[in-house]
Amino acid sequence: MLPDDVGTPAANAGEEQPVRVVMQPLTTLLDRAQPLDEALEALAIGEQSWAPVVEERDGRFIGMVSAAGILQAYRAGLNQTIRRATTVTLGSLLFAVTVTPDSPLLGRPLRDMTLPDDALLITRRRDGVVVTPGGDTDSQAGDVVTVVTTPPREHEIRRFLTGA
Repeated sequence: MLPDDVGTPAANAGEEQPVRVVMQPLTTLLDRAQPLDEALEALAIGEQSWAPVVEERDGRFIGMVSAAGILQAYRAGLNQTIRRATTVTLGSLLFAVTVTPDSPLLGRPLRDMTLPDDALLITRRRDGVVVTPGGDTDSQAGDVVTVVTTPPREHEIRRFLTGA
């Protein structure tokens, strides 16, 4: 790993600035044994599109994973689901929402729901357990659902999922 004071040319001067001046700190580290649904949720909660993958026992950097890469893996593995991920594109937005008592998701199986267009539920977390939703999946107040959508639809879908 390089020291954080490796210089880059300053915009209007002949002096060098260290990388730390322009870097952004990492908020999410993923373990290589972490399930993809948990990794995707961590990216959504951290509002990151990618994260480094480290070895759990020693914290050694071993690679990177992106939300787009995880979505590609989901797309490749989705044979039976309530909605196919064919509309998930590179510009898609990933976010997490806490289900409220006013949410239309509350206590109803997903197969009985009509989700807004461009909304794909990727995970549901309840009491620390993350599942990939299927037709029988229901939600309770306090559950956290991870959603993929297009940026223009985010506000509408957040309002729908929270019942606001």
